[in-house]
Amino acid sequence: MKIVILGASRGTGLLAVKQALAKGYDVTAVARNVVTIQQECHASIAYSSLKISKGDVLYPASFDHELEGADVVISSIGVTNNKPTVLYSMGMINIIHAMHKYNVSRLICVSGIGVEVTPGMPFIMKLATKYILQPLLKNNFSDLLKMEAVVKQSRLNWTIVRAPRLRNGEITGKYRFAANEYLRNPLILRRSDLAHFIVNNIDNKQVFCSRVEISN
Repeated sequence: MKIVILGASRGTGLLAVKQALAKGYDVTAVARNVVTIQQECHASIAYSSLKISKGDVLYPASFDHELEGADVVISSIGVTNNKPTVLYSMGMINIIHAMHKYNVSRLICVSGIGVEVTPGMPFIMKLATKYILQPLLKNNFSDLLKMEAVVKQSRLNWTIVRAPRLRNGEITGKYRFAANEYLRNPLILRRSDLAHFIVNNIDNKQVFCSRVEISN
């Protein structure tokens, strides 16, 4: 299986690269900064199955050719500031266009639980999300919602994975997820477990065309 991972230089994307290689997949890792990928993955016994490509989702010509022959595209693109952005929405438009161009049908992308106040949140979390988190991250969340709308309108086998607050740590494999439903108390999750869910549910048709919430 050939997997293309966009936003592969750090966090969940980089962990997904490592875990996909460990499962024996052929992986193409795309990022604006490829140095971290080279440094983190060069010692992998499956390094020969990894292709590293410098690309930017806002500039289709820099990455779209990498999708030729791919079986699945994983998007873990993200920003590190709270400035107005179109990275998620325009980046996803470009990704989907490239997927249609090369007849790739499976897409998994990362979003955030905080983009909406959900019924499963405890009362304090609802207040914190609405009055603290959403105003603080309004630019990111606004564009994530636009990205989700673009994905839902596509003709792909998509999965939008909404994650809570992420932290570092080794894989536990112990997490909850719900497709097109809301989890109770979706508080925190390890990035490694988020990557684990993504890599291990590529072929899971039960999460096709679904918004998935995931949490410890």
